[in-house]
Amino acid sequence: GIFGIFTTQSNDIALGLPIVAASFGEEYGTYIFLLAPVQLLFLNLMSLILMEITTQKKIALGSSQGAEINNSSIACTVFTKLLKSPIVMSCILGLFINVTAGPENIPFFF
Repeated sequence: GIFGIFTTQSNDIALGLPIVAASFGEEYGTYIFLLAPVQLLFLNLMSLILMEITTQKKIALGSSQGAEINNSSIACTVFTKLLKSPIVMSCILGLFINVTAGPENIPFFF
């Protein structure tokens, strides 16, 4: 869970860009920027799911004192809490804005 986020969200761009650019050339340095969205999409999502499943199982074990854990209830709770996560909400909002407005109509602030 949290170990996956800490180990994958290091300074990949700050440390990896100069190393790749020096080793393979400047044109290959841009591929480092493709790593960040992949990490956000797959690794962070899996880490959040695993952390939430562990939290819900601990809550269920603490409240039930040996009763069977209802996996469908845990899955439903994990899904709803995951949708309420700021990371997931911002990704969904960004995708929605990009699809509805189009990338050429998004304001440029910098």
